Amino acid sequence: MPVFRRAAPLVASATLLLAVGAACSTDASGTDGATVTTKATPLTTVAPTPTTGPSADPGGEAMRWVALGDSFSAGQGGSGPTVDAAPRCPRAEADSYARRAATMVAADPTPGGAVELEVVACGGALIEDVVRTQAPEAVGADIATLTVGGNDAGFFALTSQCLSTDGCPDLTADDADLALVDDAGDGRTDWQVLQDDLAAAYRTILNGMAPGGRLFVLTYPLPFPERPGACPTGFGFVEGGAAGLVNAVITRLDATITAAAADAGEGATEGRRIEVLDWRTPTGAPAPVGITVPGGRVVPSGWNPAGICGVDPMLNGLRFDAEVGDSFHPSDRGLDLAAVLVADALRRTN
Repeated sequence: MPVFRRAAPLVASATLLLAVGAACSTDASGTDGATVTTKATPLTTVAPTPTTGPSADPGGEAMRWVALGDSFSAGQGGSGPTVDAAPRCPRAEADSYARRAATMVAADPTPGGAVELEVVACGGALIEDVVRTQAPEAVGADIATLTVGGNDAGFFALTSQCLSTDGCPDLTADDADLALVDDAGDGRTDWQVLQDDLAAAYRTILNGMAPGGRLFVLTYPLPFPERPGACPTGFGFVEGGAAGLVNAVITRLDATITAAAADAGEGATEGRRIEVLDWRTPTGAPAPVGITVPGGRVVPSGWNPAGICGVDPMLNGLRFDAEVGDSFHPSDRGLDLAAVLVADALRRTN
């Protein structure tokens, strides 16, 4: 049984950090398994906007595709405007990686023909929001794409705290207290509860999809390059190994997502499948790096040459303008990289 918790945001040391935290952690709402391969307050369900691309077979029926998830799925961070698709549901649909991928597929249709896309992702969504208000929109879908779990793990609270004078907490440990994952009271760690909650969400989505449906789950990009030299002096992530520690937390989150997909993929029914698409860097998996965290433990991490303050970054750094909510979200380049992953996966599996 999934266990969820709402928690008050961590207090940052500056008003700007509070603004970033508020913008990035807005509440949103937006079993059988399947085979797997690896390559905050609930809202009223948001009415999707469908789009259709030209079909390789004009007389054929378009495949129905639903894009679910949090701000990384909702297109926040791109150059277009972010609007409230519903109360507490920020979305930049035109910038979403699903919309970009649909455009690529329309220009070069998959063997299966046209796709009809509905974007229901909401910025700030937690796993429970996806299950309660977004998954029902995917019932009967042929394709679903999803990025979720970062808000549950407390990524934006972590980045805000690392920018403050309090320093970066180590959330990589088995006994770490993840911001919005509750203690199940049965001996499981927060990381294990997060994995189980993700697996349960994946199963819920899969079970509702059409026979032969495919669920594509994306990991999260690693935020930082090894030497983010373009970052301004005093940018907290650059100091004291904090960049490596933040990357290590995302590395563990992405490993948890992959393990949850494997759990959900056990016991395939009616040809439904789940596949993890690796969005961590422009080339997928980074070279493994061991990072020494407080207490002397060495944990797995990696560097993203296209990270924040890197060359041609795939993520935005801290924004000081009206688009503060785009801070630490994928840039146009990052969203395009995800779109290529999705479009290629659709062509490969049709």
